This record gives sequence, structure tokens and C-alpha cells, in this order.
Amino acid sequence: MAVGFFDAGELDGRVVGVGGATYVFPSYCSIVSEPDDCLTNKSITVGIQMAKRESLGDDSSTVQLSLVDAASHPLPVHNATRDFIIHIPRDEGSSVEPEVVEPRVSNTMPLSIHKVEVPLPNLGVSVLVSSSNQSDASQWVLAWSSSELNGSLEHTENLLYFNELNYHPDTGFYELFLDSETIGEATGTYSIGIGHYNMTEAVETLSWSSEGCRVVGANTTITTCACNHLTSFGSGFFVAPNAIDFSYVFANAGFLDNLTIYLTLIISLALYFIGLVYARIKDRRDVEKVGVIPLADNEPSDQYLYVLIVHTGHIPNAGTKSKVQFLIAGDWEESDVRTLNEAETSRPLLTRGSVDHYLMATSRPLPKDLA
Repeated sequence: MAVGFFDAGELDGRVVGVGGATYVFPSYCSIVSEPDDCLTNKSITVGIQMAKRESLGDDSSTVQLSLVDAASHPLPVHNATRDFIIHIPRDEGSSVEPEVVEPRVSNTMPLSIHKVEVPLPNLGVSVLVSSSNQSDASQWVLAWSSSELNGSLEHTENLLYFNELNYHPDTGFYELFLDSETIGEATGTYSIGIGHYNMTEAVETLSWSSEGCRVVGANTTITTCACNHLTSFGSGFFVAPNAIDFSYVFANAGFLDNLTIYLTLIISLALYFIGLVYARIKDRRDVEKVGVIPLADNEPSDQYLYVLIVHTGHIPNAGTKSKVQFLIAGDWEESDVRTLNEAETSRPLLTRGSVDHYLMATSRPLPKDLA
């Protein structure tokens, strides 16, 4: 353990190494949560007490550093207005080579999707990408999401060009770093997408963009824009719908104040229910018309069954309530006289426009030449 003393005014930006770790200090006034001019006309001596503890795990060690006053009494440091920057090294033997993935993109799948597991909250995630040709960095994009990406460049919120990322010239990699504040409590599977996006091709799709322009004035006849470039320009005008103030509606919903509205609703509902009852009656009558009616003069011993279909015309007075009898005659033989509408049934028979089905039973088969 070692202690170094110096003037508190020299603390801002001081870099201190402790067992391989590096501390970058903020100003003394921010550490003690006082105004920036707290050292004006003052001279305060502070000390930095440095120590290194045992290994925390397989790939990291714990480091400790504290401030003391001129008498070596510890100074409490809580809620500093500026952050300490701390670089903590990991064990060289525990470092893992990053997984190298070759992206595969196509016209149907503009983004090559890869998965990254974030097992704990408030972690940091580093994504390294590279381009074989540095001039193509402005045409390759990197997208990320804490949920599933659909492989499309459209409606992708977190989308960055490679040349917008942090470039490491010593390795040739572009880095996307998601800090612990960005990750937050969102653990699980993150989607990382890499795609090729050509601005020239995007312009050829004739999609409108507001990039480089801002609206400085508008009315119902003209829109005024200020732009930093020249191209084709266009504008539209959208009239926002009136918002419904339900508190006002319910406060003024009295019957006498809105008599016309209430009468319209009451009459409409009454007509609806009357139509509902009428339709139900018609449905029940339609059900009664369904099925085959056995002729009243069928005998239980008859073994041969025939279905007769009788169509009644649509002209006025086409229907009848009279007893209708018939026989089927052929060149050599004829059937007995039979009666159609003598059976006991609540179903109306032989009405105008109806199609009635009757079941006729006979004791012998009818010849084929009957008509």
C-alpha cells in the first residue's frame, strides 16, 4: 500500500496506475460535490492511497484506491458530480478470441442476422466488424436490437454505417459498444444485423426523405422548407382529425339537450329489433318448408319409394288449397290415383313460388315408360 500527497487543484485529469489498473480522476470540487470554484484562494493537500487485492475470479482482479487528507484520514467519496474513469485489465490467459462470422446478404435478405447472448443485466457488449475495402465502409451498415430483427433494412431503429462506428486503425475493426446503461435490465438474446446499403440504389427507389430539410412555415396552400441541398422537392398537407373530448361529451349528454340524437337512436334500435323479430319468424317458416312429405295414402307394406318434386309458379293466384290428385300413366300401364296435399302437416303446401318434395310409396315398381 502506498500514499502520494499533492495539492487538490492538481487532481483534475490525474492518471494513477494501481496494479495494472488505471484511474483517471475528476476535479477535487466534483469529488466532494461542491461548486467548481471551491478551491479559490485555498490550498488543500490530499493523498491518494493505492492498493491491489487478490484475484476476483479467473479473468479479473480487484483494485482499490482511496483519498486521504493531510493527516492520512480517509476522505469519504460518494455521489461525485463527475465520474472516475477506471481501466481494469483482465488476465491475459483468460482472454477469448472473438467469433468471426462472414455475413451473407441478398436481395431477399438485406441483413445477415447473428445472435449475442447477454446473460446478466448492466453488462457491456462489444461488436467488432471489418470491411475488406475501407472505401466500402460507407455502404455497409450495422443494426442491433434487444429483440428479433426481421432481416429487412426497413423499420430498423438502431442502424449505423460502419464509418459512423469507432474505428481502430491498428486492427482494422470498427467497434459498436453497447454500454451498461444501454443494456440496462434487457437480458437474453440480442440480434446483430450486418447489411450492404447503397445510397445510390436507395435514391433510385424514389422514396421521399426529409434529411437535410426542415419545415419553417406552412399553411393550407403552401409549405416553406429550408434545405441544405438541391434535388426534387415535394410536400403534403395532413389535416389532423378533431380530438374527442369525452369529458365534455358526457357533461353535455342530457336527454333534452340532445333530443334529436336520442330519438334517432331509439327509433333505429326499435326498427332493428322489429326487423330481427320479423326475420326470425321468416327463418322458422323456412325451416318448416325443408324436408320430404310422405303422401297420406302410402301403405306401410309398400317397398318401392319415389320422390316427387312439385314446382308452383310465381304468377298471382298460382298456389292452391284444393285437394290435388294425380296418376302417372305410360304406354302400357298407369299408377293408381294418388293425393298430394292430404297429409297432416303444419307446413303450407302448393303455395306460390314454392318447391315441395313428396315421398310416394308403391307396392310394385313403376314401368320406365311412365310419364
